Amino acid sequence: MNQLLAKVKNRKQSINEGFKRIIDNKNCYSFPNNIQAVEYNPNTLLEEGQWYSIAEFSQQEFCIELLKQDRFDSVDFSTLDRNEFTKIDYLCSYQDENYFYFQKIRPSQLLFKKRLLFNFGQNFSYDENNASVVINSYPDAIYKKDDDTLYFQKLETISTIFKGIDILYKEATEEETAEFLNNDFISVPASLEVAKIGKASRKKIAMAMTILSRFSNEEKLEILEYTKQNSGLIYENNSFIINNEEDIKKLIYGIQERYYEAPISKEKRIANSIINIESGTIENDNI
Repeated sequence: MNQLLAKVKNRKQSINEGFKRIIDNKNCYSFPNNIQAVEYNPNTLLEEGQWYSIAEFSQQEFCIELLKQDRFDSVDFSTLDRNEFTKIDYLCSYQDENYFYFQKIRPSQLLFKKRLLFNFGQNFSYDENNASVVINSYPDAIYKKDDDTLYFQKLETISTIFKGIDILYKEATEEETAEFLNNDFISVPASLEVAKIGKASRKKIAMAMTILSRFSNEEKLEILEYTKQNSGLIYENNSFIINNEEDIKKLIYGIQERYYEAPISKEKRIANSIINIESGTIENDNI
């Protein structure tokens, strides 16, 4: 049975507690066929129509218990009370025995306004006593049970649904940022205060530290030479001069091997998005 559930805030997080039934036998969302999904990577920017994917999602520590159950039965859930309306955190629509659609609900989507309603084939009606929830055309995330895969477009949107998923784009802490900038191939002036380095730069630093940890000593020398040749950074006394966050970005682009030369025009360019061709772009005909 298709079922629309609401996750209510401030409820204990047992398997079903906190989820409340709203309506039965209704498909609230649909999803177009032939979409493309790419394995989630914070370095990859989506093209129009693309979605990120996380395989084996039920095995991830940030997967909610609802998705780990062997069966779904609407009788396991009580009905949403009227006084719980303002506590809705997100919607979960279970459809066709295989799909779980999720939509984050923001305060602006909980409406308490006088409205004119129009039912096709009938006259307008005036309504001032009912509250409503705005349902988006597309969900924020889809879990496809038979292939155990989560599909989404914005990680930050679903981070409050799947608590802990933001580890996939974690920021470097102040201590980790200082550790990175203390590398012997980096020279930083006293005017660059670690505490004032922004979130975007810290995310890049976290990714760079992960990449460097995988390199052998020889590979580190190669990547630093590549960065020296392509980044445009000042290089003195065997270290890159890093004066500001723009310089940090240039350095990390080198560590990520984003600089390249166009084969025909020989124009120097920077890749603003990365897709690992070996993992590939996955076309899904029916998700």
